[in-house]
Amino acid sequence: MEHNLSGSSRPHLLFTFTLSIAILLTIIAVGLQLDTNFQRLTRDGSFISNLGVILWCVTATVCFFAAFLLRNNQAKDVYQFLLYSALLTTYLLFDDFFQIHDHYLHDKLGISEKIIYMVLGIASFTLIIKFRQTILRTNYIVMLMGLGFLAISVLADGILAPLEITYGIFVLGAASSFYLFTSNRPLFMEYMLVFSIVIALCVAFIVFISGLKYSEYIFEEGAKWIGISGWCSYYVQAAYQFVVNAHTDGSNSQQAI
Repeated sequence: MEHNLSGSSRPHLLFTFTLSIAILLTIIAVGLQLDTNFQRLTRDGSFISNLGVILWCVTATVCFFAAFLLRNNQAKDVYQFLLYSALLTTYLLFDDFFQIHDHYLHDKLGISEKIIYMVLGIASFTLIIKFRQTILRTNYIVMLMGLGFLAISVLADGILAPLEITYGIFVLGAASSFYLFTSNRPLFMEYMLVFSIVIALCVAFIVFISGLKYSEYIFEEGAKWIGISGWCSYYVQAAYQFVVNAHTDGSNSQQAI
């Protein structure tokens, strides 16, 4: 019997984002206690940045491994979805670790960061559109929340101020809530719960760090860390369930024979 991939995502959401936000707040609290320069805690090569690289690595490894296990499975869309995700995550891993878009593409080759972000956005959008039927069978709201936080991080990278981003989240959330409500989507209540938590955290976070130096940098890297956590959590759970379902289906087929 196939395990449900698209069941209630509330526990998954709460566990993922509560843990990632708790880690972020702990790092900020340690910085305040030790009166540490926050750039040392959040900049590239720092503690939080290295944790993010580890999660990129975990995600890529899990996706490659699951794709390898399912390469001969009848559901080719799942194999292709995991392989595409693994390749995209691998690039993000190397880009984050070696700062490819900063030191090589931008500084050495003169390619604008906006173009790089646009290409990554197209790659992510292609992933969602091409494999939408596969994604809809999973707890996809965790993936979308992760992508949302990563998008916030990109916008905060010298494009918009934290308060402007919060207003943008509110408008987007209000529009999405109206759509989910009018279309009687079962995810409406879960979405509203998560949306309310995110808005409250954004407002509280901005108020909390408004008097701190490097507050916009903390906002950018904090959103990035939470986004990576959501991305990793989604793929670990989805890959596990895909493999379990394939194994269960195979066992049932052998018993039927």
